Amino acid sequence: MSISGKLSAAFLAVLCLSPISFTDAANVIEVRHAIVDTGAFPIPYAGKEEIFHHKLYPGYGSALTLKSVNEDGSMDFYTITDRGPNGDIPKYVKGDKKKSGKIFPAPSFNPNIGILHVSADLSKAVITDSIPLTVNGKKITGKAIPKGSVGSTKETAFDFNLKDLGTDPNGLDTEGIAVDRIGHFWISDEYGPFVVEADRAGRIIRKLAPGNGLPSILASRVPNRGSEGLTIDENGLLVGFVQSPLDVEKKTKKTSPYCRIFTIDPETGKTTMYAYQVDGGYKDFGKAKLGDIAPLGNHKFLIIEQGKQNKKMQNLIYEIDLTGATEIPDDGRLELGTLPNVKPVSKKLVLDMRKAGWKLEKAEGLTLLPDRKTIAVVNDNDFGISIDVMDPSVPKTDVEDYTYDADKKVYIYKDGKVHRNVRLGLKENDPVDRHNEIWFFTLDEKL
Repeated sequence: MSISGKLSAAFLAVLCLSPISFTDAANVIEVRHAIVDTGAFPIPYAGKEEIFHHKLYPGYGSALTLKSVNEDGSMDFYTITDRGPNGDIPKYVKGDKKKSGKIFPAPSFNPNIGILHVSADLSKAVITDSIPLTVNGKKITGKAIPKGSVGSTKETAFDFNLKDLGTDPNGLDTEGIAVDRIGHFWISDEYGPFVVEADRAGRIIRKLAPGNGLPSILASRVPNRGSEGLTIDENGLLVGFVQSPLDVEKKTKKTSPYCRIFTIDPETGKTTMYAYQVDGGYKDFGKAKLGDIAPLGNHKFLIIEQGKQNKKMQNLIYEIDLTGATEIPDDGRLELGTLPNVKPVSKKLVLDMRKAGWKLEKAEGLTLLPDRKTIAVVNDNDFGISIDVMDPSVPKTDVEDYTYDADKKVYIYKDGKVHRNVRLGLKENDPVDRHNEIWFFTLDEKL
């Protein structure tokens, strides 16, 4: 029996154990999911919060691609972390200037590729190995790259005392992953955006950047909305996208209805770009986010589009087709609305994940299994943590309620008063989004 046949038989046998009917998603015949166990790879954490026991657990949910189907029907996937645990800071003011940044509870965290093993009955999912990303023998971090560098977000990495932790010239906010014919990894990033090639051991051997291997216009990405998804088609062509509309001339991040899809020939370096038109339900098109992409063949792909429309979170999977779409030039006319006769890639809805039972926020990893009927999706859980504010004068508060005056080293509450003894730490996310989960949606027809 072929691998595809073996997977289909074993997989569908499991699915028949507990059938689920969805009257509003008739193309879905079964949904299964499992929490991902990442316990073998704890992240050292110096914080004193008892709930964390001086360790955090990595989030392996930024991308997903199938590695193998095993003899016993189990499966292994490649997945990847993002830049590491981080959280929002209060409004930071020094003199008359505001500074953007994030708190990094584990600033030496090394973005890495995980091997995700899923049992044949889909009841267990566990990270069994990890591959560190390195440059010249040194592990990279997820800290922002220096200001002034191509792709800098101008962010500052802070500790809990809001002290500057510095930058990393090789830092990446890793998001997409694909594997080529020789087993090398191709990884996309939200900072630059960058696209890097790494060998089987995770050693980065090539780095593409806007103006140096990638179209220059991609540098107009909104900070931390760089290249979220990446895949390789049947001809070896890299296909990726920018997560949200570009901010050309600082004018278009809310008004442009287009995200950019790009292709790269890794042999010749040739790039092309196409327009992906996001759904029309957004009052602010910057709220739209693309999550991941998977190949179907013949210029067709699956793609995740998500975001809040009319105050409701949407997680949608579309089939897109690049055939006949307009090739977009390396300038900002698409976003500025001055490029005539634009034909975007075609799209048709395959799956409304929320109608099929998905309750998580961020669907960021996507792959199609060999039966061509089952879509696997993982979520980004942001490492299951967020920033906690401990203020003895306010029983319940949030980080956005405060301004930090860096000159006076004081916290100012939203009522304008200075609050003493304010301390920042970590708290667990709500249970719904606390864990990485892998979901399997089986359709009634092949894609």
